[in-house]
Amino acid sequence: GQSGVKVKFGLSESGSFSFISRWIVSALGGPQGKQVQAHLDKMLLAIESYYHPANASVASEALHTFIHNLCNGFIYRLHLERYNDKWESKTPIEKRLTDEDVDHFVQSLIPVVFHILYNPFEEERKAIFHSLATIRPDLIIPPLLERLQSASESLTEPHRFTACLATLSACSRPFVENYPLEVIKVITVIVPGININGDRKSTRLNSVTSRSRMPSSA
Repeated sequence: GQSGVKVKFGLSESGSFSFISRWIVSALGGPQGKQVQAHLDKMLLAIESYYHPANASVASEALHTFIHNLCNGFIYRLHLERYNDKWESKTPIEKRLTDEDVDHFVQSLIPVVFHILYNPFEEERKAIFHSLATIRPDLIIPPLLERLQSASESLTEPHRFTACLATLSACSRPFVENYPLEVIKVITVIVPGININGDRKSTRLNSVTSRSRMPSSA
């Protein structure tokens, strides 16, 4: 990102990220897919530090877009293989994603996505957490709740609290369905903070509160 080298076309073009991520996701699954996941693990490890809030640069938007597209492509493929009832999946049975593949994919992204949690790319952050929490809520929501609790006790970094709340609001459905008792605890923490004099903050708090009160069948 800081090299000064600019290539208009090819893999460096931001418009290519959706195709790159789709290719990676399509190659997962089956015996050969394990090798692809191993390469993906190495790549994520290599770029993880670039997602830290302290390392924001001109390349940050493209990096967030890539992870966003990767998660979208994965959840779309999983839906087609397991939950689509309109037509039969064309993916061979031996090539389809297993629970082990899903767990490995989500776990490989966890270090990156929890750096993204405090970055300013809100729409990408919400979409990423929503996808991963829908796939594996047990791997995403508990650590997110821990960070929310820690942020609620901090007096020096209020932006972390609002970032955690905004992200949790994007995970409302898996949150309510899988952790109904935690919903009450979260509401207890955020309701006192709703203040008409703080429109922006209160809008986020109201969003989380209203979604958390939705029935689990919503």
